[in-house]
Amino acid sequence: MWQEVPTFAKHLNTARHFRVFPDETAHSVALTELVLRLDRLGYRRDCSFNVLNDDYQQMPLPTIAACTHARNA
Repeated sequence: MWQEVPTFAKHLNTARHFRVFPDETAHSVALTELVLRLDRLGYRRDCSFNVLNDDYQQMPLPTIAACTHARNA
């Protein structure tokens, strides 16, 4: 989707309103490799990922948690 966004303003809008969970993107393999590499290097602190998505904000939290758990199971 990112390559289809033609202007900076639309990129910004996409980044602020349509992000998805890290495992829902074309970058999920690279992200997994990064987290595993950090683990192998001994990184033991918190990591966070911003998921700014208007659709997710309208959904009940238990529904979102169940969806992410099912994808990661």
